[in-house]
Amino acid sequence: MSETRYLPQRDPVIDEEKRLTRPWVMYLEKLAKDFGALYDLCVAFFVDVVATTVSADTLTLNGTLAPDPVATFHGQTVSPLVSTHAGSAAAPIIDWVAGNQQLLTLTDNTTLTLLHPVDGGRYDLLLKTGSGGYTLAWPTDVEWIVAPLVLTTDASEVCWVTLIYVQADAKYYGTYAQVVAP
Repeated sequence: MSETRYLPQRDPVIDEEKRLTRPWVMYLEKLAKDFGALYDLCVAFFVDVVATTVSADTLTLNGTLAPDPVATFHGQTVSPLVSTHAGSAAAPIIDWVAGNQQLLTLTDNTTLTLLHPVDGGRYDLLLKTGSGGYTLAWPTDVEWIVAPLVLTTDASEVCWVTLIYVQADAKYYGTYAQVVAP
């Protein structure tokens, strides 16, 4: 059973701790009791919440996301596999705000752009070679742990890349595994 609740109009004033004003705090505290410790998460991610959708195991908030939202979780987390990217086939933009796990199928010789990393963030990129014959150029802020990735140009191959971003170095440190068909 799902239920949609419309939140009361938000008072535009936010206190010094960047918490929502009291009517919102009370409403989110009630939701937190129903759904666990969501209050801080809700406050961290949203500047303006206009509606929520509530079901037995899901709370969906609709509103304006805070700029560069970051949350810390313990235990298992799931990020959707993003396969739609801005830019062109030759210059796709991988925006980590969309998700920490992304899929890119090459359809042209490609130069990657990686946007919005977070210090300590782990990012997975699943690369598919498509019809094959394409090259892939990495940004200069990617440093490989073992050897630079040279993607196979064979058709229908897969490569899994894991990157960790270290802000102090302004670099991604990466490793990879290529799955090559026998």
